[in-house]
Amino acid sequence: MNIQERQDLTQGVIWKKMLVYFIPLAIGTIFQQLYSAVDGAIVGKYVGTIALAAVGGSASLISNALVNFFVALTGGGSVLIAQFFGANNRPALSKSVHTSMIFAFVCGLVLSIVGYFLTPQILSWMQTPVDSMEDSIVYLRIIFMGLVFLLIYDMAAGILRAVGDSRSPFIYLAVCCTLNIVLDIIAVRYLHMGVAGAAYATIISQAICSVIAVIKLVRLKNESYGLRLADLKVDWRILGRILAVGVPMALQSLMYSITNVIIQTKINILGTVVVASWALTGKADGFYWGLMNAASVTISNFVGQNFGKRDFERIKKGIKVSFILFMTIGVSFSALLLFAGQYFFPLFTDDPEVLECTLLIVSYFAPLYFVWVVNEVYSGALRGEGKTFAAFVITGLGICVFRLVWLFILFRIYPTLLCLSMAYPASWLVCGIAMTIYYLRYAKRRNVVQ
Repeated sequence: MNIQERQDLTQGVIWKKMLVYFIPLAIGTIFQQLYSAVDGAIVGKYVGTIALAAVGGSASLISNALVNFFVALTGGGSVLIAQFFGANNRPALSKSVHTSMIFAFVCGLVLSIVGYFLTPQILSWMQTPVDSMEDSIVYLRIIFMGLVFLLIYDMAAGILRAVGDSRSPFIYLAVCCTLNIVLDIIAVRYLHMGVAGAAYATIISQAICSVIAVIKLVRLKNESYGLRLADLKVDWRILGRILAVGVPMALQSLMYSITNVIIQTKINILGTVVVASWALTGKADGFYWGLMNAASVTISNFVGQNFGKRDFERIKKGIKVSFILFMTIGVSFSALLLFAGQYFFPLFTDDPEVLECTLLIVSYFAPLYFVWVVNEVYSGALRGEGKTFAAFVITGLGICVFRLVWLFILFRIYPTLLCLSMAYPASWLVCGIAMTIYYLRYAKRRNVVQ
């Protein structure tokens, strides 16, 4: 099987194609979560609970929120590239690649500059605990300085994945994660740089990763999806289509983030122990969300290529395979986290209060992870077909608005950690039901029209 055939998701045995595509993505997300977890482990062990709260609390939430917004905004390019690749539209494919890379660079530059200067105000607005405020500002400002590299890498990786190459981004990410871990240990443990050391380790590794990914695209200059520096210019028609797909995705991400920020303000009020426990929980269940993100990317690009080819029967079969594959993964991860959490979390902290609270939060979330698979399968399929506005509306109402209503009604009546935590699985269920109803109706209408 040559490279072109391996990357073409419009032919071959569906479950094999999906699995071959998904595995590098999944391992890559595990590496990504690993170096995020190592950040927390090293900081928690060698600097302390307050530093752990600074790295994993408000600062992490803010940086993730802004990065996810811009990654989603530029992600419209990946959708178009997958469709043009499936349709074998080489001129449009090339224009999409070059326009997307320029767009990602500009977005990253703006994010880095604006984020750096607004850091203190945002952290203050989020009611970040006073004892972790100084460390949070230091960490977040350094992270913002390197975000332009992260967006460039994500766009380059998105291009490769859109044309079926999930192996190369995995290799680059593995290099990045390994380097980050090594730099973390050197900067925090041996150079005693505290949270600043963890932040510098992150942005240096991201910069190297982005350079490697760009070099890969440049070396593919003879392919229609290769990067040719002489062709780097914006095609305004293509950019318009990227924005048409990317803006709803970005708004969806923004609504997620705003909701999580509001929830984080409530968590911050509960004190540093709960903030650290919530952050520590995120280090563990981040592996699950990484796997589900890999699942969503797999489905989106599979559907995108086949939608470009107008093979709707293969799309239907692909969705059925996705449910079986990713539901199995979801249930298996839940069982693993529930049974292994007591051995995993002590790697990050020796604080008994933090450990007890963390295990409690995990017991609320993990048993219901499988519910989210429904959302990832159908929303990924909608993104692959360019129907991002529908996914935005359903997710906005089913996840974000639902959680805010829960927060301002139920949480006021029952202001407990249990009530706050249950907002998440309840919203997964509501959104899953709505997403299923919409997609099945949409697919039926689409088949009739086509």
